[in-house]
Amino acid sequence: MERLKSLDFKICFDTDFSSAPLNIKFNSKIIHLKKGKTFLPLTVSSIDHTTDIQFRGYTPDDKDQRIVIELYYENTKLDTTILSTFQTYDNQYVKDTILNRYNEIHFNGHLTLQFFKQWFETNILKGAYINNARRFLHRYVLDYTNTLSRFDEDKKNYDIMCIGCSYTYGSEVENQDTWPYLLGQKLDLSVGNTGVVGMSIHGCLKQVLYCLKNYNTDKIIILLPTFQRLLYQFNFLNNSAFYNFTPMSTNEGDCVKFYDYEKQSKRLMKNSIRNGKRIIKYINNLDKNIYLTSWNDEVYASIPAGKNKLPIFPDIKTFTERANDGSHPHKKHYELFVKNIMPYIDKTQN
Repeated sequence: MERLKSLDFKICFDTDFSSAPLNIKFNSKIIHLKKGKTFLPLTVSSIDHTTDIQFRGYTPDDKDQRIVIELYYENTKLDTTILSTFQTYDNQYVKDTILNRYNEIHFNGHLTLQFFKQWFETNILKGAYINNARRFLHRYVLDYTNTLSRFDEDKKNYDIMCIGCSYTYGSEVENQDTWPYLLGQKLDLSVGNTGVVGMSIHGCLKQVLYCLKNYNTDKIIILLPTFQRLLYQFNFLNNSAFYNFTPMSTNEGDCVKFYDYEKQSKRLMKNSIRNGKRIIKYINNLDKNIYLTSWNDEVYASIPAGKNKLPIFPDIKTFTERANDGSHPHKKHYELFVKNIMPYIDKTQN
């Protein structure tokens, strides 16, 4: 597992004043700021790193005084607002107070930049998920509060759990148009959707093992993705991070910079089919109430025959309609899929 022990940022102090210069105390040094942007190095070695900066020289006689705090990683400007807490002090006519999400400084005082896990997932890793537990419910992190989840983790009892990639999550369609939701409506059962965008077959296995241990459910339905994916684990600031790696579709800004893209692509292409078939066989023997299918012909052919093999997901060309992104399945695909698998699921109700 590749290791990243620190990140080198640049912190920028965009400064303005007319007559009274400003200075800061940063890394135990007093720095007198010129007008314009001053860049200083900032090394971060943990996901809960804290940086403290003191600001001095503010006076009510100079109305133009201000310093805007910016943070850059590899020339990309990142969000500092959510990191920033400012304590004012030693100001004329201004009472000491605490200002949250305050990164445009107009007073003497003390600024704390407090980093946190979701900030790195959102701003640096772009889709990867930091988690040090041996087993966990995988997520795709979109922003500080949204993990692209359509699953209520606090509810512990489900009639059916659904596992898979974006075809299960329902990318670019409303929740009520996804196949787990439609299946629940048709059968009048509680159905949990644990689909994750970009999920691999290996990731599906991890999701199954977590769900079996932590939730009470009668059945688990897995809509398997293609073999050509990998749930890749890497070390990020002394934490385990997981990324759904798909060669040829990695977007600019993804966490590809934190591992050897070419090496992992070759590794995946060399072993993906063999490993995928092995995992499918293992899942098939794991529990009698696990049902398997796929939207990929090659993967579907690898699922052992039997009552636990559900009909294949409809070919994307079955309907001309698509989800809002123009490529993922439409509600019509999901409705047909539910119609096709319902007789198999309904027959096996306990």
